[in-house]
Amino acid sequence: MTSIKKLLRNVLSFLPENQTLDYLIFTHTHYDHCQNAARLQQQFGCKIVVSQREHQFLELGNTPLPNGTNLITRLLIKLGKHLDTLFMFEPFNADIVINASMMVPVLNSKIEILPTPGHSAGSISVLVDNEIAFVGDTLFGIFPNSVFPPFADDIDLLHKSWKALLNTPCQLFLPCHGKAITRRLLAKKIK
Repeated sequence: MTSIKKLLRNVLSFLPENQTLDYLIFTHTHYDHCQNAARLQQQFGCKIVVSQREHQFLELGNTPLPNGTNLITRLLIKLGKHLDTLFMFEPFNADIVINASMMVPVLNSKIEILPTPGHSAGSISVLVDNEIAFVGDTLFGIFPNSVFPPFADDIDLLHKSWKALLNTPCQLFLPCHGKAITRRLLAKKIK
């Protein structure tokens, strides 16, 4: 099954009957997050929300690869930059471009978008009811007892973003890759 067919099947499986996808919020614009977005936008007519620092990449269908944070990932990025056409996606346009924290009115929930740069210049996190934060790749839940992503453009900014997340009341942080990260683990890693 192609990735778009699987994605559409999954999206449709969680949408209540006669409901549609209203918003598609991008925590950042790397290929692995945007490769099927144009198709979702066409299928559902959803509004695309992205950081002002990255919206131009959506229109190009290409985002610069991030820096590696260790020897292996630095080598992978060096190789990837020679194959950058493999990391392109179908271009599309943003409907809502944000440049600061903002609230998004959604039914009975409190949704806040918080800039959390570091993994990429325009990384954002989505806080739901001040309990859970969808953090994109600002945190990584793949490696045991670690929150550090294997790729990041600015490690100092990344650490500041971790502190910003810890300054929220959120108790659980959901990365795009790996397992959920507790507030306790994040606090431990900041120290």
